[in-house]
Amino acid sequence: MNNRLKSIMKTFLFAFLVTLSFNCFAFDEWSFRNKALEGTFLTVHAVDWLQTRNIARNCGPNAEHRRAEMNAFLGECPNINQVNKYFFATALLHIGFTTILDSKYRTAFQFSTITMSLIFVSDNFKIGISADY
Repeated sequence: MNNRLKSIMKTFLFAFLVTLSFNCFAFDEWSFRNKALEGTFLTVHAVDWLQTRNIARNCGPNAEHRRAEMNAFLGECPNINQVNKYFFATALLHIGFTTILDSKYRTAFQFSTITMSLIFVSDNFKIGISADY
C-alpha cells in the first residue's frame, strides 16, 4: 500500500474516532425520507460509477479521447476491475455508515454526500463523459 493511501486511511480513521466521541451512533429506525435519500445517493453513485468506468476505458496512452481519473483512491488510470471494486465497496460503506448514524445526523450526511456526488457527475457530463455501460 502506498504512503498516500495510508495517509488517507489514517485520516478517515481519525475522523471516524472523533465522530465516535460525539455519540452520534444510534442504529435507529430509518424514516421514509432517509430511505428516499439513500436511494437517491445510490442512483447518483451508480451514474458516477458508470462515468468512471468510461474514464477507465479511455485513459490509456492509445485511447482516442484520453481521460484522467481525479479520484485519489483509484489513481489517474484505473482498470475496470479497480473501478468496480471501489464503487461497490463505497456503496456498502455508505449504507453502513448511514445505518449507524443517529437520525439527526443521518439526513445531513445523506444530503452532503448526494450534493458532492451530483457535483462530480455534473462536472463529468460537462466535459463529455457519458454514463454508458
